[in-house]
Amino acid sequence: MLELGKLLIHNDNGILHCRNKIRALAMEFGFSAIQATRVATASSEICHQILDEKPKTSVKISVDEIDDHLGLALNFDGSSSALLT
Repeated sequence: MLELGKLLIHNDNGILHCRNKIRALAMEFGFSAIQATRVATASSEICHQILDEKPKTSVKISVDEIDDHLGLALNFDGSSSALLT
């Protein structure tokens, strides 16, 4: 697994920035526009839920090889995670 970075989220603008970054990365890894948008939407929903409980959160984005192709791994502040191929 190769970590690409960590996005800090403090408010709605941070969620929008995170959503846009995740969508762009998904597109770069070969996701269709619809898949990339769905992934970005789901990630922003998770961030909204976490921010309701905590004033600050973060998303760690990594790349991992799954069944001979690369996928994105998202870890939301340690409380939940998703592996996307």
